[in-house]
Amino acid sequence: FRFFPETKYIQTNGGSLPRVTDGKLDYFRGMATSGNVDAESQFVQIDLGGGFPMERALVYWRALAYPKSYEISVSADGQKWIKIADKLDAKTGSPARSEEGDPIILKETLLKGYNARHFRLTVPKGAKRESKHREWNFVQIMEVKIYPVLPR
Repeated sequence: FRFFPETKYIQTNGGSLPRVTDGKLDYFRGMATSGNVDAESQFVQIDLGGGFPMERALVYWRALAYPKSYEISVSADGQKWIKIADKLDAKTGSPARSEEGDPIILKETLLKGYNARHFRLTVPKGAKRESKHREWNFVQIMEVKIYPVLPR
């Protein structure tokens, strides 16, 4: 797991993963800041606790620091990964607001019904990104939600 929080803004010691899977869109307390995207690939990996066919993923990015190219992979065992979407651009998502009103982007991706237990979102090393300040070399993610294929 490589999304690291800016600790000066975080009021919890629960780590980054709980922030991006807690169902909240809290500005700062509910988001995770990646490491340096220019230095190495950054990823968040989620163990869903059991395998199921996945319909879609909703990813909430902070609109002041988001990737213009990222990918999604899934795995049944956490070892062998299948890339199901790449070259995703958060900017093509829908504008939204955090609980405090901070601008965020909601990007929906269809997951093609893959049956998997693990979900991984990767921002590749050197990926293009949009950020408020030129010197920012990170991206910020607010929340990840994965939905199963519903029985008919």
